[in-house]
Amino acid sequence: MINIRPKVLIIHNEASTCLFITSILQQAGYEVDISLMGQEGLAKLMSWRPQCLIVDVLLPDMSGYAICRRVRQNFPEEMIRIFLMSSQEAALDQSYGLRQGADHYLSQPLTAETLLLEIWQHLPDDLRTAIPPPSPAPLQPLLSFHALLEFTPRRLPDHEMMRVSSPFADPGPLKHEQTRRLYSAINGKKTVSELAMTLGVKPEETARLLCMLLKEKRIQMHDIDGQLIDETSVCSALKHTEG
Repeated sequence: MINIRPKVLIIHNEASTCLFITSILQQAGYEVDISLMGQEGLAKLMSWRPQCLIVDVLLPDMSGYAICRRVRQNFPEEMIRIFLMSSQEAALDQSYGLRQGADHYLSQPLTAETLLLEIWQHLPDDLRTAIPPPSPAPLQPLLSFHALLEFTPRRLPDHEMMRVSSPFADPGPLKHEQTRRLYSAINGKKTVSELAMTLGVKPEETARLLCMLLKEKRIQMHDIDGQLIDETSVCSALKHTEG
């Protein structure tokens, strides 16, 4: 018996968020496609026929709620799972989204463990056999600030930022001069302490700026063995120095 891999379509206007989610889902065995606009996403839905949609509530050309309504109207017989993504956690907002046809809310910021668990739990039974159930997140040992200084930040492949001549035209934390300089100095080889020395900035301030970039999904942090370190551990190590 051949297992069919579940298809997930991401409709989100932030390229970095799309790439972050795509990387996680593809490693778990899903087929993934992305759209940065709502109308484009609906067109891909018609041709590609995914089983799951991950839709941002606020899109440039239409709302995620409108996409929910269109999907339920046009595909009433198909069990397409719809996940709305939003930074708004109010019960009223979530209730409205569910009434428009969404199956579940994914609140940002989103961890890999939460994403995989929520998607897998809502898969139709006949598709779950193609994807192994996600393992619970292992307990991370408390990270010391001294250890953090030897870690290496690496940029995430943000296609939207690569498209323009200066990546710093993008809004967000990169509008600050120190953050721009730090982001520019990250080459995937320099450790946190080396970056601090290069910029002439205190290690604590360098770590604080790196936390901002982590939360914006612009970088990842790797330990001395090349293993990926989650955002929570990095920022927790910084908090201990501030406390």
